[in-house]
Amino acid sequence: MLSLGWLERNGAGLIAHDEAMSDRARVFVLDRWIERDEERARELAALAEVSFDDWVQKRGWRAPSDLTNACKFASLFAKLIFGGSIAGNEKHQFNLINGRIVDLTAGSSGLAGMKGAYRHDPIFFGNDDHLASLVSCMPRVREWADDFTMTHAPSSWMAPAKTRHGQWELRVGWRRGGREEFSLDFTSEAARDLALAQVGEALGAGPAPDGKGLRLDGRLLTPEELAVHLDPDTVIRVSPSCAKTAAMMQAMGVDTGPVTDCFDRKVARRGASAFAGDFMSAEIAASR
Repeated sequence: MLSLGWLERNGAGLIAHDEAMSDRARVFVLDRWIERDEERARELAALAEVSFDDWVQKRGWRAPSDLTNACKFASLFAKLIFGGSIAGNEKHQFNLINGRIVDLTAGSSGLAGMKGAYRHDPIFFGNDDHLASLVSCMPRVREWADDFTMTHAPSSWMAPAKTRHGQWELRVGWRRGGREEFSLDFTSEAARDLALAQVGEALGAGPAPDGKGLRLDGRLLTPEELAVHLDPDTVIRVSPSCAKTAAMMQAMGVDTGPVTDCFDRKVARRGASAFAGDFMSAEIAASR
């Protein structure tokens, strides 16, 4: 939940900040800001029961040319993407990342001549009205962040670790507007090694022991081809196995029968291309 503590906390982002990425984010947010402004203009035209073209002609609506008045949306977006904290005052708010002021709205006409734009006012910042305004922005900002990370964030990660109970835990995750996790617990190193090999297939780490692989348009891809397709723009999705689904159904009193050949499905998408690989849960379970 959005709070003053969250705004001021120096959080981790999804993407490392640099000037080039900041420029990409600025262009992206401006595009979405224009969409939002047109959407609001169309809503007003509908309320007035006139066509959008008539509304534009009568009211002189023009698409925004910069991010004037977008500081709340832009700073919330930048915090979700780059991390850091947010500071500001009644007139303007901005980001602090690695001790530096970062402002995606910099250069907009609304900032020209504004005195004290980068002054932090602790009395105003985070008051009830201010927080309520930011909360109203967040649903749209999260959608923007989801769309941006689909093409700019690191897509996947995999990290085996031994838990305090002596079990091996394999975490496979993907990023889409936030960090998601899918975990598997194993009681032996043999089970861990098998799972690493199988899940590694989905992440482009080489062929699985059982020969299963990822396919593009029905054709089995080689590890070299995977290396081309599974790049930083790829989004990895990991769905729960049918063994877990069966267990949930059985807990609800549904007789599913014996579960012997379940699969964990790993799907990677990049643009219009899709890759899918099936990895047998039964094989993992048998090695425990």
